[in-house]
Amino acid sequence: DGEGGGEERAEARPRGEGEGEGEEVVDGMGISDSLDLTYDPWQADVLKPSNELEIKAASFLIYVLLRHCRVELGEAEDAMFAAMVERGELREADIPLPVKDAPAVPSYFMLPSSVSGGTSEKMLMAYAFGHRVVKMPGKGARVKQLGQLIAHPVLFDRLLNPEDWKGGQARFTPMLVKPLPWLGVKNGGFLCLPRGVARFAPREMNDRMEEAREEMQRVYQGLNSLSQTPWQVDTSVLQVQRHLWNLGGNTAGLVQREKGEISPKPDLTKGATEEELKAWKKVAFLTIKANRENHSIGCDTENRLLQAEELVAESEFYFPHNVDFRGRAYPMPPNLNHLGADSTRALLRFARARPLGEKGEIWLWIHLSNLCGHDKVAMQDRIEWAQARYRDIEDSARNPIDGDRWWSKQDAPFQVLAACQELEKVLRLPKARRKAFESSLPIHQDGSCNGLQHYSALGRDQKGGEQVNLTLSAVPGDVYTAVMKVVAAKVAVEAKNGEAKAQLVDGHITRKMVKQTVMTSVYGVTLIGASAQILQRLRDTPALAGLEDNLLRPASGFLAKLTLQSLGEVFQSATASQNWLTEVARIMCKETGCPMQWVTPLGMPIIQPYRKERGFQVVTHLQKVTLNSSGGHLPIDSLKQKVAFPPNFIHSLDASHMLLTAIECSRQNIEFAAVHDSYWTHAATVDEMNGILRDKFVELHENALLENVKCGLEEMHPKLKGLLPDPPEMGTLDLEQVKKSTFFFH
Repeated sequence: DGEGGGEERAEARPRGEGEGEGEEVVDGMGISDSLDLTYDPWQADVLKPSNELEIKAASFLIYVLLRHCRVELGEAEDAMFAAMVERGELREADIPLPVKDAPAVPSYFMLPSSVSGGTSEKMLMAYAFGHRVVKMPGKGARVKQLGQLIAHPVLFDRLLNPEDWKGGQARFTPMLVKPLPWLGVKNGGFLCLPRGVARFAPREMNDRMEEAREEMQRVYQGLNSLSQTPWQVDTSVLQVQRHLWNLGGNTAGLVQREKGEISPKPDLTKGATEEELKAWKKVAFLTIKANRENHSIGCDTENRLLQAEELVAESEFYFPHNVDFRGRAYPMPPNLNHLGADSTRALLRFARARPLGEKGEIWLWIHLSNLCGHDKVAMQDRIEWAQARYRDIEDSARNPIDGDRWWSKQDAPFQVLAACQELEKVLRLPKARRKAFESSLPIHQDGSCNGLQHYSALGRDQKGGEQVNLTLSAVPGDVYTAVMKVVAAKVAVEAKNGEAKAQLVDGHITRKMVKQTVMTSVYGVTLIGASAQILQRLRDTPALAGLEDNLLRPASGFLAKLTLQSLGEVFQSATASQNWLTEVARIMCKETGCPMQWVTPLGMPIIQPYRKERGFQVVTHLQKVTLNSSGGHLPIDSLKQKVAFPPNFIHSLDASHMLLTAIECSRQNIEFAAVHDSYWTHAATVDEMNGILRDKFVELHENALLENVKCGLEEMHPKLKGLLPDPPEMGTLDLEQVKKSTFFFH
């Protein structure tokens, strides 16, 4: 969208009539064989900024699309849309008309019987896309003109049925051969689709990484280790997912495929009340919103299943990895990878299997218990909990569709199903043969609120470290419960003092209510963001069901403030480190006007990309377009630089820890994959991986990481010497305790 005022759309004319002579020859996708490329969008633009040239180039390509792209539709479809226009269900303005100087559209073409499967079929031709200018209310009495691109309704119909429309194929898919090893900023990953090693990195950061090629070797080694892990599709889980999806979804975390129905709108002229109309509007809005969200997720689900079905026959495939500007690693194929939701993760298993060995079966039981959410107890309790559900496991594995579907009611249903099927195969064997069972199921070990683990290690916070399992304990510490208890106590006091907001929620504070806010606090959640998180939890609280948002919203803001305060009390040293990072970023931006930058422990230079935006207008062949630029030539956004530095710095540390673990696992021939702070390996090698990841965490934090940030900035900007505060005084936590902690990752 952009401001209108450019070329007028051509007057309406019957489909198939034009100014050219004869009929154009088009291919099956409706693309013209002859393109008129006489229009030059770059006249007198050679010296203009690159972003302006880019939008002009895009406009030219859109112009070509509007002029030459057609869609074919049968006579029945054409008649259906004409009838919808006549009944008022579809506006004429929703059907694309030709832009100025568009070539003639053929009236029809004959689809051969060899293609249609019977007699030859007459296919009508229509413009696939159109451009129009619509008027929208602006500020005051102003009327704002917006340019819109529209598609023919038949395209929407086909896109709404992804099984019938295979036009959109993913460009970046898993590789059937090993990815190219990363050797530099632009050398690695896909064979024929070059991509940089750092996504979303500003240009100046790419330049710095080129200069630091040698220093970044461990980053490249880590990415290469992740990229070399071979995968397979879990065919049994895929079959169950496809079956349930074809039945309509709406189970085991799959969204509902059928649209939610909206009841008829209450008619005030026929006795309906304003309250009934208001209630209907609310329900209709939520239904439309849910339908749109389910459609979007449904398209992703279908694409993912199609991609998995294409890979079923492959003995192995690979996910090339790169990093974001903070150093966090991601698989480059976006649709099917192990960073996805439960249904996506369950489709994947390691291509290479390993015998379970001495403790592999034990880790399968623990893994199943963890996936079911029974992970806040000692390891032996988890094993006994899972073993007590042997009948459910057996039924889930043997009858996933027609059985009791115990697996579908768990926190991670499809991963639970995969674990049940693996365990059932093991349990069929005599005990003496189970150690030799070849398992390829990935077993997860997850950090305990990993951001707070890094903060506690930075400040050597003994009390906070105990809450996030940096120390040895009989049962895992639970930071969310610890914060919840402090919040509940504060609420009770406020309620006794007559605070209405506290009285509303007193007695209803739960672990789940504060969990998301605590989890995201180390990643920069604001008071507004925390309020929105807690508001949703209040809506989901049965005792508060039916209360309007005008009552719940003030209470959510009240609870958000108390939660963030309570977190600071539980993690005092960690909070001091976070505040120090924020103050350093404030001084740096104020004194130098430069973006916040640092070097990770693995030698990767980081430059935050946040700059102020500048609006500018581009005149294209179709219309004027108003855009925002945030390039490196613009001033930095000091507020974003300051607020984002603490979470981005912590992300760079957890990324370094993961890559160090990946390198060492590869060196020891241990299969390894990771979803940020969730580390995966074979059941047989969980103990070895656990030892490595603990050693690498201690090795990482033995460095003076905060002091290194200060020294690096002072070296880069000598004027900062004497202005930056010293890092906060460290606590008494002994990092060697991490190596003995059972629940550091568990």
